[in-house]
Amino acid sequence: MTTPRVPPVPLLAILLMACMAGLGSKASAADPVLRFPDGITWKGIFDSGFRPKHVSRLEHRTCESKEQAFVFQLGDHSEKLDLDRGLLTFELKADNGIRMIWHQSRVPVSMNEGERRLEQFRRIMKGHITQEGQMPVMLDEATATVLIERHFDVGAIVGNYSFIYGFDPSFTKGTPLIPHFYIVWRETMDTSLPIRKKEVTPPEGYEWYSLDPKIDTPAPGIRRPMSETGSLAVAERPRPGAQKKRLETQEAADPSGFNSLWMIAVIGGALIVAAIAITRRFRKA
Repeated sequence: MTTPRVPPVPLLAILLMACMAGLGSKASAADPVLRFPDGITWKGIFDSGFRPKHVSRLEHRTCESKEQAFVFQLGDHSEKLDLDRGLLTFELKADNGIRMIWHQSRVPVSMNEGERRLEQFRRIMKGHITQEGQMPVMLDEATATVLIERHFDVGAIVGNYSFIYGFDPSFTKGTPLIPHFYIVWRETMDTSLPIRKKEVTPPEGYEWYSLDPKIDTPAPGIRRPMSETGSLAVAERPRPGAQKKRLETQEAADPSGFNSLWMIAVIGGALIVAAIAITRRFRKA
């Protein structure tokens, strides 16, 4: 009796997952790049791809992006600093200049990874460092207790801005550190400077964007409510032809992302059809 061969459906599934994983990794690499000094303007923040929202009761000076990952680049330096997902806060001056950028990561890291990142930051800021800093001291691995002092941060000065990179305790075993990163205007503490009183508005060219955290405006002409969790609530019923126009606009604005979705659908459909055909063939045999 001939032993029936097993149809290679698992292999097809693996190929499908590999294709989707490859496309997904390409899309996830599109984190905004915060470049200094060119990108350190209110308009530069938006041009880089950031979309912050007002902070309740601080609408006159502060905006934030929740769960934001990005890349920091100093001038034309070839090495870049990756900032994990976390809370990114922008504080503005009276003239709409940037007073402070503060990122508090939500992704804890190990002591070894923290040391690697601290050394990387020193390389990037070489020639501008004012405080060498040091790694936090592990006091008790069982309880993830680390000693952290502000003078452990690495500090640097470039032009009119100070840079700070260091860690806070996460109290998580194996990953006891939480990175933080600051860019601070050096005249921040000057009490003679004018106080900002007007509400923060989008920069020139982005008037269509709503800074209201309850409103989602992903593109010009689109305005819809946000749910309490930050995800989109039920959108308004589109006008006839609006969906087609939106797809055309999306393809023109980001053809690679648009085509990737279609590629996933085509590859998935083709592989599923092939799997069914092969399965039927082997059943007949």
